[in-house]
Amino acid sequence: MRCKALLALAALSVGCNRAVPTREAAIEAARTLELAADLSVELDGALITTCPDDLTTPEGSDAPVVCVRLTAFDAEIRVVDSGCAPRAVRVHVQNAASDAVVGWRAFRAGESTARAATRACCETLLNPNGDERHPDWTPLGPEVTLDALDARSCGESRGLCWTSTARPGTDQAWLTPWTTAAPTAASGAACVSLSAPQAGTLRAAPFVLAQRVRATLRPVATDDGPALDFVVIGNTGEDTASLERLVARVNAEDVPFVVLSGDIAANGSDEALDRARRVLDAFEVPFFMTLGEKDADGADPVGLVDRFGASTDVLLLPTGQGWQPKVVLLDSAEGGLSAKTFAALPDYLAPGSPPGAAIVVTHTPPFDPSGLRGAGFKRRGEGARLLAALSRAGVAAVITGHLNEPGADVQSGVEIVHGGARHFVRVRVNEAGRVFVQRSD
Repeated sequence: MRCKALLALAALSVGCNRAVPTREAAIEAARTLELAADLSVELDGALITTCPDDLTTPEGSDAPVVCVRLTAFDAEIRVVDSGCAPRAVRVHVQNAASDAVVGWRAFRAGESTARAATRACCETLLNPNGDERHPDWTPLGPEVTLDALDARSCGESRGLCWTSTARPGTDQAWLTPWTTAAPTAASGAACVSLSAPQAGTLRAAPFVLAQRVRATLRPVATDDGPALDFVVIGNTGEDTASLERLVARVNAEDVPFVVLSGDIAANGSDEALDRARRVLDAFEVPFFMTLGEKDADGADPVGLVDRFGASTDVLLLPTGQGWQPKVVLLDSAEGGLSAKTFAALPDYLAPGSPPGAAIVVTHTPPFDPSGLRGAGFKRRGEGARLLAALSRAGVAAVITGHLNEPGADVQSGVEIVHGGARHFVRVRVNEAGRVFVQRSD
């Protein structure tokens, strides 16, 4: 069956017929989806998104389909079930790296009383020692890896696909490849399968099936040693042909992901945004995007988040070799940052690994290098505030997308690289934390 937008993403969990006032609120709302009164999906490093038109599911399956867009290289998808009947949820993950690995583990959440009881009677069934990622949860078993190749079998649509099946009240939960037949039915009254008095306390705690999607970015060899190598592009606007050319060029080069610096669409109309998204879907690697004033012009915030993900975010780049630089996306589409973003800057810009190996991508530069043109932040005080934060954090480089002319300058000790119109910027970060930025046509 073909999957549409799952009840319009349940109004992105913010209420029927009520518009989301800001993009920040839309991002926050897209992190959860209530499928039923006692069944929901919660996300870290990912957002609920509309399912592709070409997505197909096995015939005869009535399990709800949840489509997810990854905004990180280590993301978690939690199916939270407070009911009694065995249920399944089909999960389709978009924007995953080609070598992503899916792991999963079953938990009981919010059951402090039950955890105390297990120490006395049921230690062989439940592990009462918590979990390092979720110290308040009780693990029901070890993390198991789902074969990534099996998980990718999801019909015509690219991405990772699997079925999450849980049996609340017991230690049984599993994932199956998307293409298998209907999930195995569990028998009996699941919530009362344990003898009293433990059955009641365990039944009161939600059953959580936590699924992690992880990828390790492999550095390339350079003259300066191993380095991460990625691309920043942007400022194509209505020039769809240039965007198509840049996408084709990225696909022809060995880069693990792409960051878009905004003004990818001609304007914020549904038609223009859909046209841009269709071109971007041709990327063979994950892409992450902040917004420009053209993208946001008249656009519905929910639609922007649904199509392009989180426009303000921190992207950690795991190498698996003890160093992990990061890219910070800052939404400056309106010629400045929101109060919430300014408040969160210390956390966004906190030293990475190694310290200083952080790159900021934002559309509007804090200050226009030409001075009189006024193409920087609308309020000079806000531009100075951002530069001060960047300087204190020792950010290696800032890449912008607003100005048509390419160039670079240093503002308050921070290197600012202006990509220019229809640009292609190559970024390399080595294990010592040195960042090399080069613009090419």
